[in-house]
Formats: sequence, structure tokens, C-alpha cells
Amino acid sequence: MVLCQLRGEYLADPKYAETFVALARIHGTRIWPHAPVKNAEVLNKIQQAEKNFGMDKVEFLPYWNNGAVARPSSESVKVSLYVRKNKVLLYVSNLGDKDIDEIITLDLKKAGLAGSNLKAEDVYAGGPVELKAGNLKIHIKRHNFRMIVIAP
Repeated sequence: MVLCQLRGEYLADPKYAETFVALARIHGTRIWPHAPVKNAEVLNKIQQAEKNFGMDKVEFLPYWNNGAVARPSSESVKVSLYVRKNKVLLYVSNLGDKDIDEIITLDLKKAGLAGSNLKAEDVYAGGPVELKAGNLKIHIKRHNFRMIVIAP
């Protein structure tokens, strides 16, 4: 677990909290928001989305050991998965210096999720995400992340 203590200019801009999340969650590191963080709403929103997903009893598949399940098309993009029965939470982080349109090839059967009617949703930004024939297509800002749940 990491204590988030953004100070000074970093306190006022939510993009710094999002960069912090992009780095921490792909490594399986839990985040504890610490008051008085002005942009704690970013971290609280993430914690609520994780609570809704159900982070107890998940299997963590880190980006450095899940190539059979998730393969990003860009070297600067890292994907870590949190797997529960019948659903998967992906943290997709763009560690590069440019915004990117990314295609992630997924083999969700290897994560225990099968079916042709799977849907993908961004549970942080909100809204559906394109998932066709095992390919997840998303746009990710530089030094930022997407938080995607895939389920029937």
C-alpha cells in the first residue's frame, strides 16, 4: 500500500493523481488517499470503482507476466489484470510521453472469461469501450491510465 501525498502544484491538478494511479495499480500497489489532498476525488472515484468490481478474492496478473492474456500494440503501454469469476478489471497505463490510440489483443479465455457477448466499460471515465474479436481499442493520454471492466 502507498500513501498518496501530493504537495504544491501537484496538489491542485488531478492529472498528477492520475499519473500516480497509472504507475501504482499496474504493479498491484494499493493506494490510500491522504487528506488534505485536493484531488482526492480522483483516488476516491477509483476506490469506488474497485469496490463495485469487488477487489477481494481477485487474481492479479501483472503486465510483466500476462503476455498470454493481454498484448498491447505499443511498448509504452502496460496492462495488468485483476480477475474475478465472470469479470476482469484491466488497468491500462500509457507510460509514454505522447497520447496514444492503442489496440490490446486479449485472450480472455486464459483468464477464465469466455463468451461472445462480452462488453467492455471504462469504469473511471465512464462509457463503453470498443471490444471486437478479442481486440480492445482505446485512447490513452500520456502518463495516464484507463480502467476497463470486461464482463458478460
